[in-house]
Amino acid sequence: MKHQLGDTPHYNFDAADRRGFALMATVMVLVLISVLIIAAYSGYMSVQRTSTLDYRNSRVFYAAEAGAEAVMAQLADAMNDGVLADSELANITPPTLTGFVYDTISVIKVDSALIETVTDGPFAGLYALTQKIDIRTEVRDPNDNFAVVIVSAKAQAIPIF
Repeated sequence: MKHQLGDTPHYNFDAADRRGFALMATVMVLVLISVLIIAAYSGYMSVQRTSTLDYRNSRVFYAAEAGAEAVMAQLADAMNDGVLADSELANITPPTLTGFVYDTISVIKVDSALIETVTDGPFAGLYALTQKIDIRTEVRDPNDNFAVVIVSAKAQAIPIF
């Protein structure tokens, strides 16, 4: 049928004229499935990155705590004579942990030593020479994750006589 100018074209939408609809529907379904796959992969990558970062930060934090514990063990040895000398504090060394570098370990006396009564534990009721101490450890791993731990402790010596 030939159309002339001014004629309104007539379209026939019967079932036989729907050629190409299956192709269009298939393409739409494939696009939707692709979007779902991309969204799922993005979510997976986000969770993977977050958990990896959390794991590394936890390791560095525990390494910093281990440094503070190592310092307290060295302080316990230095307190055997009942007094913490500045030279003993200067000789404190960081622990060696594979994969971690201790940037800073500092031990600072807070005020001067006091005589206090021990309030709990097996020595409760005895007098102790108590020195308050602040311990600061900074540690870093090869991926440049770092942590800082500050511990306030009391070094106590209980004189026998």
